[in-house]
Amino acid sequence: MLLVVFVTTLLSVAVQVATNMESLKFFGEAITSRSGSRLGRNPEVNMNTTELIRSKGYPVETHKVVTQDGYILTVFRIPHGRQNKNSKDPRPVVYLQHGLIAFSDNFIANPVNESLGFLLADVGADVWLGNTRGNIYGREHTTLDPKSLEFWKFSWDEMAQYDLPATIYYILNQTGHEQLYYVGHSQGTAIGFARFGEDLELASRVKHFIALAPVARVGNTKSPIRLLVPFSTELVLFLDTFGHGEFDIPEPLLKFLAGNLCERWGEIICENFLFLLCGYNTRSFNTSRSDVYISHGEGGASARNLLQWAQ
Repeated sequence: MLLVVFVTTLLSVAVQVATNMESLKFFGEAITSRSGSRLGRNPEVNMNTTELIRSKGYPVETHKVVTQDGYILTVFRIPHGRQNKNSKDPRPVVYLQHGLIAFSDNFIANPVNESLGFLLADVGADVWLGNTRGNIYGREHTTLDPKSLEFWKFSWDEMAQYDLPATIYYILNQTGHEQLYYVGHSQGTAIGFARFGEDLELASRVKHFIALAPVARVGNTKSPIRLLVPFSTELVLFLDTFGHGEFDIPEPLLKFLAGNLCERWGEIICENFLFLLCGYNTRSFNTSRSDVYISHGEGGASARNLLQWAQ
């Protein structure tokens, strides 16, 4: 977890050092336009979540969840698989929650037979892809401006306190079910551990909690990146000053990198960048989709959330 925190924070510092986030967005759009609006051989690089799901032949719905403190989260629903629309069998509800600096696409970025979201839909589940405040689908608020520092004053504590219960109760209300299955990955497990242990009523609404890469503490991290921990406060101060408390790599820039770094300038560079972020494991890595992983992997976060993990 510390590895992800500091590599991504340093990358954000590198791309923010010359200007602010709005200028970076303009720069990303400019280089994308100059290089061609549809970069890369794989069209999935340029798809948004709904386009990606529909391109595989699945239905998709877009829902808005409003938390008690006013954050508006976009969640996606795959109500059934490609072949079981009219099935009369019971359809269990499964809520998939992503990890740190990630977003819902993490569960659908692989081929159909290797993506958890699609696999669950095809075996009869009603699949919901969650998002938390601060990622690309969690940058709306009933009163706060996402460009203000006030909007970004949160960590995963608030995700556990507000985002998780709001999403669970919304899903149950929409489906009419009393319980659901919760699948969390990395930070998605941490917010589950934190909230379900305190809120027994909410915990009773979860039939099973499946924890993928569960996180309870990060003290045993062996990566050399942990040597940067003493500088975490300074890095966050930089992000507060130049990026209003937000960590993000602009989407147009990510798509440009995916279409060029991965396909034109050398796949090995792209692959090793992902290994640095996520851990080195060539046996579990689909090299043919590294461009998709780059363009659909990073969803943004708050600087304070990164700082909390570093601490």
